[in-house]
Amino acid sequence: MDYTIYVSHDAENLQFYLWILDYTKRFEEVAARDKILSPEWEAEGAHRLSIIARPYERSRGSVFVNEKPFLEGSVPFAASTPDRLSQTLPRPSFAKMRQASTTDMAAHADLKRQSFDVQPFRSEIARIVSHYIDPGSPRELNLSHKDRVAVLHAIKHTTHPSAFALVRGMVDPILRGHSHPNFICWSIRNGNKPRVLFLRCCCATLIVLGFLTAILLTLSHLSRYWRLFAALPWLIGFCGVITTHRGLCVLDHCRGKRSIHPWELDDEDSKAASATPTDGEAALEGSESLPTHSEAMRVSKMEPFGQSSRCENEAWVQRWRQRPTLRKLFHQMPADAADRGMQLIRDQIVVQSIAWGTLTTTILTVVFTLLPVGKFYQ
Repeated sequence: MDYTIYVSHDAENLQFYLWILDYTKRFEEVAARDKILSPEWEAEGAHRLSIIARPYERSRGSVFVNEKPFLEGSVPFAASTPDRLSQTLPRPSFAKMRQASTTDMAAHADLKRQSFDVQPFRSEIARIVSHYIDPGSPRELNLSHKDRVAVLHAIKHTTHPSAFALVRGMVDPILRGHSHPNFICWSIRNGNKPRVLFLRCCCATLIVLGFLTAILLTLSHLSRYWRLFAALPWLIGFCGVITTHRGLCVLDHCRGKRSIHPWELDDEDSKAASATPTDGEAALEGSESLPTHSEAMRVSKMEPFGQSSRCENEAWVQRWRQRPTLRKLFHQMPADAADRGMQLIRDQIVVQSIAWGTLTTTILTVVFTLLPVGKFYQ
């Protein structure tokens, strides 16, 4: 969740996806008599609402069917009755028909509203709409106007999880094809941006130093074998450039350390403060530590309902900007040793960087070694 909140800034997709999975499971556990009130929604047409409206379709003016109003002097259902029988039917006045139609429409509209209000999880659906669907909501999803109207139309008539099929169909590919691969790449990193940039500059400097060494030795009168000394800065530089391209520091990986993330500053300060007992308080060994304020905020952002996931106004943003550069570079904390799979991926990246660095260094060393002696200076 930290990645979607503080890095990609699209936590609302994951928050909604976790909620819809839990909601679908809870909806399946609802009693059958309550589940009938919320039929499955299909986007092909609104005629599926007839499942709810069926008890009320027999009356004229129903809000579920489009029936033409009776004209004055016409006979109801005349097209489906014999002519001889239709001539014997009484012809009600237009005023009475209009009054009856108005009464029926009011009654059926009330029945429609009552049928939707008694649907299961109706209040929860209203909260979801105010959190994720409505324009300007705290966790508004990136929906087009057409999609938003379609979803609101479906939610208005049913609380079945299929009413969110359009939103789920949009969120699921984003999480699987975009957020998850980027999260894996981000999890491989064990250095923050200032540290990775610093290491990358150091590795580039070593590569330039290797080229200068090889060029100067080539132009001198010294033996060509002296040019082998350029291989050492090349090897370190190329290996470092490859690993820092993935945000990985080899030294920190071998030490089991990683750079602290900016949003973890409050956690570090809280843990440091809790480690020092105050006056009149004794440190109780074996007691469980309470969650810090920052951890509590991250847990609250994982809930389906709550405040916006934006972090521009949080306290750690200003503190990180005011933090000295050296502390950004060298403030580290133990890496998560429990994530064995990520450790294996990092090991593989280190091995690949060493292989590519060795190959590149070998090619450059052979090329410069085969060049003739320049003898431009002694």
